[in-house]
Amino acid sequence: MTDKKRRRNDYVVIVLLFLIPLLFLLAFYAGRNNSTADSVSIEVNNETYGIYPLNVDREIHLHDDKIDNLVVIKNGEVFISEANCKDQICVFHSPISKQGEQIVCLPNKVVVEIISSEKNIIDSLSQ
Repeated sequence: MTDKKRRRNDYVVIVLLFLIPLLFLLAFYAGRNNSTADSVSIEVNNETYGIYPLNVDREIHLHDDKIDNLVVIKNGEVFISEANCKDQICVFHSPISKQGEQIVCLPNKVVVEIISSEKNIIDSLSQ
């Protein structure tokens, strides 16, 4: 094989090494669920506490004899600003706004999840 052919083959391999991961990334992002997330679901002890729209700013105080969490909806994002749990992981979690994202406070058994009011076709088929 001549040097010219070898060099050309090297370029082809290098281009393929960049294109293949790029194609996988494009396929991944194209397959993601792009439905509009417009609500937040709050569960306490595996029971739905409430479902709230993301476009209305509000504070939801979850309080009883064991838990004390403050969930804040602001500018289309949700975060937990206060909690009486020891580790405070839920308070330090960044705000969420995309469908499927969650903030979980394990000690207080609180789950905050972004949901969509649209019915996903895949979810409909799997039920």
